[in-house]
Amino acid sequence: MQLTRPEPEKTGSESTQSLTGEVLCIDIKDIELFDKNPRRNRNPAYDRIKASILANGLDQPLIVTKRPGDDKFVVHAGGNTRLQILKELCAVSGDPAFAIVNCIFVGWNNESTVLLAHLRENDLRGDLTFIDKAVAICALEDLLTEEADGQEYSVRQLQEVLKSRGFGISGALISYMRYAVNYLLPMMPVALSEGLARRQVQKIRRLQRLGSKIWTGRDIGSKEEFDGIFSELCRRYDSPDWQIDPLTRAVETEIAEAVDTSVQVIRMEMHCLANGRLLSDEGRVATARSNGKSDQNENAENTDAQDENENADEGESVKVAIEIPAAPIGPLQDAFVSSDCIDSLRYQAYEHAESLGRRFGLGELILPVSDIGLGFLLRDIPSKEVIERVDDELRASMCTMWWQLLAFSEITIAPVSVIEEYLDKNSELLSILRDGKIRLLFERIWIIDPGSFADRFWCRLGQQDWIDWLQLAHSYRELNRLALDQERPLWEPLS
Repeated sequence: MQLTRPEPEKTGSESTQSLTGEVLCIDIKDIELFDKNPRRNRNPAYDRIKASILANGLDQPLIVTKRPGDDKFVVHAGGNTRLQILKELCAVSGDPAFAIVNCIFVGWNNESTVLLAHLRENDLRGDLTFIDKAVAICALEDLLTEEADGQEYSVRQLQEVLKSRGFGISGALISYMRYAVNYLLPMMPVALSEGLARRQVQKIRRLQRLGSKIWTGRDIGSKEEFDGIFSELCRRYDSPDWQIDPLTRAVETEIAEAVDTSVQVIRMEMHCLANGRLLSDEGRVATARSNGKSDQNENAENTDAQDENENADEGESVKVAIEIPAAPIGPLQDAFVSSDCIDSLRYQAYEHAESLGRRFGLGELILPVSDIGLGFLLRDIPSKEVIERVDDELRASMCTMWWQLLAFSEITIAPVSVIEEYLDKNSELLSILRDGKIRLLFERIWIIDPGSFADRFWCRLGQQDWIDWLQLAHSYRELNRLALDQERPLWEPLS
């Protein structure tokens, strides 16, 4: 049956409003794609939709509307991909079946209503990338501001407006979206277009905040100066296979070079700050003293928790208490996957030891070994340069973790003849082990009094540190259990 289009005189604002809800037959030449469509990249289902239209035609009408004074219709809620395919098929084949389509007309309200309808439709399908959705939300905010005669919206106000119009979204997510569009997109277009997710954007902003606090806390320069450096680093590391680690190392290196200190020192300061400790005026990580008398104006700011509570108006300060991480509930075997393979457990032990060492300024001292022992060794004692450049609190944390890793490695009870095959001949630790003068370790590396620091050390461990420590302890126990069960001494390589 030949389809017909509406009479021309029914295309005006008043006449089209009266057609709301009716099915119209419209030439696709008179329908335009919505220019603010949230989807910026090709629909991943494009070929599948095209094949369906070729085989069965358009299975459901397009929903269209018309801006006041325009001669053309515009897609109202989804359907951009289908309209684009119809235009392509009509241009190639000339088949009138693709030229005229059934449409449901919806009266015009305003630009923000149409954008929100498209956003809601795409969001229901769940196939929008984070940056596409973020760009749409920011564009919607601009439209709402324009329609409200220039009234700007706080995060909380925008959240409430969207909720009242049937689109629920958290304030924290809005904040991340603003950051991604207004700050990151000009510098990291490739990584974002390739699907950088909210969690990764959160890590970037967290890294920027931590770096900025150390930069200004050490009086290296202004926040604006650091933001400029951070922007350049973001541009440098923009790539389709983006990862946070290279950017993190670059930021740590920039700060370390600016203050002429070790990267390990900066890495440890950032790690401590990330786990709820403030920088003092001298740029050191300040913590409450053992007598419990802390300045109430120096409440610890937990960056992760602040990020999750950013449904508060921007500019409001969000303060939270340091949260002590909870241990896994139930027996360890319920929390961690065990293995009956000694080699596998050695690798797991090394991974957790390296993760802990890296965050406590000891990463370069962790040596993987796959065929003997507990999977890793300590190359040496922390350098005097590193230890002398950190304050007492950081030094205490570093030394406490070093002793923990030393114990888990069993390096002090292993045969020296085996150890010396792996450690550098100039290693101070190896020299002490050869001479059998273990007491020198106690003179060289702090032994922390549990009554004054060690108890607080365990309570302050960040969540990932706590998990890594528990998993390292579990791997250690399992390795010794298997070695006993299989009658396979850990320090005797397989022949």
